[in-house]
Amino acid sequence: MSNLSDKAQQAVEKMKVLLVEDDELLAESLAELLDDAGYRTDIAPSMRLAAALWASEDYTLVILDLGLPDGTGLSLLADWRKTKWSVPILILTARDSWMEKVEGLRAGADDYVTKPYHEEELLARLQALLRRQVHAFSTLLEVNDIRLDEARQQFSLAHQEWQTLTSTEFRLLR
Repeated sequence: MSNLSDKAQQAVEKMKVLLVEDDELLAESLAELLDDAGYRTDIAPSMRLAAALWASEDYTLVILDLGLPDGTGLSLLADWRKTKWSVPILILTARDSWMEKVEGLRAGADDYVTKPYHEEELLARLQALLRRQVHAFSTLLEVNDIRLDEARQQFSLAHQEWQTLTSTEFRLLR
C-alpha cells in the first residue's frame, strides 16, 4: 500500500475488520494481507463465532463469505441489517452468478467480490467503502478537552498528541 497517501494510510491504521471465512488457509492469508495493510483483523470461521464477535467488539468493516459450515452468510447479513448495523459489509465468495450478486446486495451488502480475487483490487474496494463511511458521519467525538477518534481508536487530551487506545480502553472511554 505504498502508493496510498499518508492521510489515507492513517485512515486505514487501527481499522478493525471482522473476516467471516471458514477456509482456514484463505482466512489466514487474507488476515495477513489486511494486517500488512494496517488493519486489525479478527477471523470468524462460522456464523456462531461471527455473531458472538459482532456482539462484543466494534468493527469498522466486515468481509463476509456466504458459504459457512453452520449456515449461510446471507442470513447473518440480513440479521445484522435488521438491527440497523451500518458497518460496511463486503461479500467475498466463490458464488459468481449475477442473481447471487443481486441477492447479496439486496440483503444489505455494500460490495460483492468473487473468488479468486486480486489483492490490490480487494484493498482498493475496502478503501472505497471506508471513504464513503467516513463521509457518511463524523467519527470524532469531543467533550470538554477530550477528543475521541472512533475510526482510529485514539484520543487526545487538550488538543495534544493523539494516543492509541486498546479495544477495552476505547470502549470504556467511549
